Amino acid sequence: MQPRSVSSDGVVAALPIAAGFAILLARGLPVRFEYVPNDLGIVSLTTLARYPAQQEMFWYAYALVACALGTWGLARLFRRTAAPIASIVWAEMAGGAGLLAVLWLPVFVGVIGWSLAAGGAFWILSGRGTPPTGPVAIDPLPAPRVRCSPATIGWVAGALALALLIAPGFWRDVWQIGLGVADERLLADNFTFLGETGQHLAWANSILHGGFQGRDFFCLYGPLYNLSIVGFWSLFGRSIAAYSLYWATARTLGWFCLFLLGGAIVRRPWLVLGLPFLLPWVKLRLGLALLGILLLILWLRGGRLRWTLLAGVVAGTSLLYSQEYGAAFVVVSTLAFVVRREVRGAALYGLGAAAVVAPVLIWFAANDALLPMLQDLVQYPQYLMAGYAKMIFPSLLSGLPLAVSELSTEESLQLRLSYAVPAVSLGALMLAMPVSALDLRRPIASIREVGEALARDPARLALVLIAIFGLISFRVALGRSGLPRTFAVLPATVLLLGYAVDRLVDLWRRGAALRPLAAWRTLALALFVGVGGFLEPPDPVALVKKTVSNVAALAARRDHPRGNRHVERVTRWIQLRTNPGEPVLFLPDDGAYYYLTDRPNPIRFVMGHQIVTDAHRAEVLRDLRANPPRYLVWDHDAYRVDNLPDELVFGPAILAWIDEHYQQETRIGGVEIRRWIDPGN
Repeated sequence: MQPRSVSSDGVVAALPIAAGFAILLARGLPVRFEYVPNDLGIVSLTTLARYPAQQEMFWYAYALVACALGTWGLARLFRRTAAPIASIVWAEMAGGAGLLAVLWLPVFVGVIGWSLAAGGAFWILSGRGTPPTGPVAIDPLPAPRVRCSPATIGWVAGALALALLIAPGFWRDVWQIGLGVADERLLADNFTFLGETGQHLAWANSILHGGFQGRDFFCLYGPLYNLSIVGFWSLFGRSIAAYSLYWATARTLGWFCLFLLGGAIVRRPWLVLGLPFLLPWVKLRLGLALLGILLLILWLRGGRLRWTLLAGVVAGTSLLYSQEYGAAFVVVSTLAFVVRREVRGAALYGLGAAAVVAPVLIWFAANDALLPMLQDLVQYPQYLMAGYAKMIFPSLLSGLPLAVSELSTEESLQLRLSYAVPAVSLGALMLAMPVSALDLRRPIASIREVGEALARDPARLALVLIAIFGLISFRVALGRSGLPRTFAVLPATVLLLGYAVDRLVDLWRRGAALRPLAAWRTLALALFVGVGGFLEPPDPVALVKKTVSNVAALAARRDHPRGNRHVERVTRWIQLRTNPGEPVLFLPDDGAYYYLTDRPNPIRFVMGHQIVTDAHRAEVLRDLRANPPRYLVWDHDAYRVDNLPDELVFGPAILAWIDEHYQQETRIGGVEIRRWIDPGN
């Protein structure tokens, strides 16, 4: 006989009501922020707009705390040891309606709608069901068993095949290396090549010539990022094609790590086939942390400490590859060891991390580059906090009520994703903890019970780790609030959405009596995913078609790249008129020329917009005065990051010194090549 009533912790109904209340409360809080100019000389869109950047962390913390406390308080009221299934459905629908009223209706009407919904949910559950009288039993979540078997090996192979199937760039670059495509045929006259790709080409080329990060060049990433490019060059030769293959391989491995972790947390690994429909890419910078979380999950489920050693190796690699995601992984790793009270595992984890970090740091220290490199890595987050490369984060309050007519705009997509992404992590955290078991009348005992329940339940703890990692990683999107940064932090979110789908399948299969609840929650999740904007950016079908096209080109050995005559002329002009090892300065953001010409940079910055502070500008001017290069190349047509004018990026002193000491030698299109003159002679 099918059950007509079930137990409920009340969190699903409480979450949207708490979110709506947090939004309404934010409107009335007497909190105002004023723009505080930074004393570093940092210039960005936010500093020009006198935007108080410090408000973002306040509102982020406020949203997390307010929603968490509200969810806990309401869940304590809504929880039932036995409640009619229909009552749970109606209460959850009322909660969802309350949030929709806040988001889509004018303020006054939204307040009324939210009040009616919150009151309705409480009335529905207060009259039906049995509230608990003592401590709440925390049921373990179902978790898949991960074991080394032919099925597991087949799944891993399938995950790799899927990653390769949606990686058209990988096959294109394999084809180019196989054909030996020369650098000249891969040139492009755009910011993506000259700037974004060019900076990595220049940094890796500097390493080949004995340079060290921090001492000889300024880099936004950890040292392993560009050292790994050099490693790729040692295998395939120094070329643009080899770098492109490295970049495509990193993206492919990022997908692979995502699929592996997704397959480890769901009971139906085939669900990961849907993940590419929810995010456009996965960078290895974040994929390494996902791999580390997977290793922690294997330890949590099997108890074998060797996984903690490997997780430590991944942690050390991640820290030196991309510090922000590496630090987030270290935080969640520490939490796992604390919850499990595992000292030996933590020690092995630290040993694995040290095995990676120590040799690199010793190598840098032996070449007087350790302190400068660490100083750059530590100061870079400070630059971001002060406004470097910052964009204005979309305000939810000023964007309400949402309008259906604006859903197709990029501004609306940015707004919706910016709040939907952390909402998923917070919701998963509230559901996995579980918060309704925390009792203020017995705080220490209830906290201990929740901690012990997490320690005994690898599935819950895994969700907690992924959710907290997602919340910490979202700080990257706060640093530069554009869609690409939001896409970059999506992987943790889509993993949690995939787990939600897996749990819904379980709910559908538990019997006909529970299908109304399954149907409602399926509809609610589909509405959230659709309106939240998760389905808009990705296009995996197009990726698969491109992969097939590139593989066909590889098989037919068709030769397509033609290069760019303009970039090649600039490169050849410099090579013919300068000596190997002679410094040449390329401005404002054409870092690729340092690689193409194989000429060293007279300053530490390969990209002009990375000259961040007044101290950096003074350093650049000092170095140029001490060793002025014979030629300076200025690209008037180059893309200016965020359309910031050169006068604000470089400062008047540098530009005046350049105008005083360099005169035009020739011009190739929009590229002006200037020659050094000595005004004193």
